[in-house]
Amino acid sequence: METLTKNEKNEKIEVVRGTPHFVAETEEALSRLRELPLPVQIVLRALQHFTDKANDGADVQVHYKETEAFFRVSTRKSTLLFERLPASRRYQLYFERHVAGALIVKKVTLECNEEIAMKFARALREAFLVALVEGIVDVRRVLEFFTS
Repeated sequence: METLTKNEKNEKIEVVRGTPHFVAETEEALSRLRELPLPVQIVLRALQHFTDKANDGADVQVHYKETEAFFRVSTRKSTLLFERLPASRRYQLYFERHVAGALIVKKVTLECNEEIAMKFARALREAFLVALVEGIVDVRRVLEFFTS
């Protein structure tokens, strides 16, 4: 915890770092991460990563387009990107981050129609905004796309 002191009257302001809260379904998903579909694994890792970065004071940028299937969340050293591949019905979910001089990349290609892709991008946006703003990590919106 960081303490700031005002010199005149020795008044203190303490900076409290938040810790993310995982909903029960997300904690359960984390316990069986390797069993989950690859897109869910990627999103879950990215949710953890960007939520931690936001709580540590990093600048986290979120880009979303209402008119197409596009979502990006990034910091200076990491990016999660969901976008359409050129001239196809395929979309790429891509997560990269720099750790100790190494680049870690996870990606998967998905095939679906534009309507489903736009719904998926919207679910990503909602999940990340809730995690970044409220500190609540909830992967249920994304799980819905990959459960029967």
